[in-house]
Amino acid sequence: MQTALTARQALIEAAARGLLHDAQEVGAAWVARLGQPGSRPEARERWEAHAATVALYRYRYEITGPAPLGDPNAVRRLDQAAEYRAGQLALRHIKTSVRRNDEKGPQSTVRGTLRRGL
Repeated sequence: MQTALTARQALIEAAARGLLHDAQEVGAAWVARLGQPGSRPEARERWEAHAATVALYRYRYEITGPAPLGDPNAVRRLDQAAEYRAGQLALRHIKTSVRRNDEKGPQSTVRGTLRRGL
């Protein structure tokens, strides 16, 4: 049972990332509102994971407007409200990581790499 659940989770995550990539390719306004992912692979991976959460929410609830999670007043059911809160948390993580990348700037990243001895 655990193997089947793990496989299903991997498929859902892959589909959500596919939705995100499709939105990026067409230049969707909601993706632009998320800001740019960091240049480091781990920062980009975190950004993508959180942005995929937003993409999956948009798909599941047929959100078509430019606001990443759509109109909060359109949330009517308890299950959607829980998923909306998960989407809000993902957005907060994205905004925090984008802000951190903006504050660090390119030179800070180089200094951090040198400090770690890489």
